[in-house]
Amino acid sequence: MKYKFLSLPITIVGVLFLSGCANKSASIDALKSQNSRVVQVSNPQLTDQDVFGNELTLSSITEEDIQNAVTDAKGAFTIPLHSPIILIQSGSKAPDALMQQEMKKFYQISTFSGIPVVKRKVKNKNDDGSVDDEVNYMQALRYIAAKGRQKAIIVYWSTLEIGKFDTETKSVQWETWNSKNVPSGDYSLRYLTRVALTDVATGEWSVYSPSNVEMRNIHKELTSTDSSVKIIDELKQNTYEWISKDLANRYSPDRLKTINH
Repeated sequence: MKYKFLSLPITIVGVLFLSGCANKSASIDALKSQNSRVVQVSNPQLTDQDVFGNELTLSSITEEDIQNAVTDAKGAFTIPLHSPIILIQSGSKAPDALMQQEMKKFYQISTFSGIPVVKRKVKNKNDDGSVDDEVNYMQALRYIAAKGRQKAIIVYWSTLEIGKFDTETKSVQWETWNSKNVPSGDYSLRYLTRVALTDVATGEWSVYSPSNVEMRNIHKELTSTDSSVKIIDELKQNTYEWISKDLANRYSPDRLKTINH
């Protein structure tokens, strides 16, 4: 049975910001020998603060700081084709294999865990207690990426959603779906996806929401476990293929001529 795939545009948001520099590698490496442990959070999803830093908690941002950031962020955010990058899926130890497969067509892929950490317990200099040191997820990733000679870090969030057409509003009503409970009637499926890109060297970042790939006119197939798995894999394949092409075309300075949307 053939399904109807639709690529529907939604609002695209692009923003750039310059973050601070990391400490010297020698001092950072020295910290590894201290007695420390990392505590994982109960919510495995990365937050905006994990990815974009703690700017929202700063109280001393001046107008001059803002204008300097605007100046520093002038020009397009770019990631050249075939650049070495770190690919991360929020909430997963490794990105989906299908996403890795598609992204490898345009970039050299390394992967990293998308499960955040909260605090690192570090004994103080007097060794008379411990203090909580907040882990800056993206700052640490930039340091790791720099040592691995990576150009950029790409983080994505994907949520499987099921939608049903509402005759009153004349629109599809979407909700998160666990791929288990299937209500009656015809349904649509989509992976709602958001992508954040960070330049390792500068800390500049860009975030956008790709168009959604939707699978429509499905019902009976979802009642079978084997069929639903096949359908979801097919949806993932089409979604990740579209996102990889769109990302490469959007952020590559040489613009991949062979990409057809």
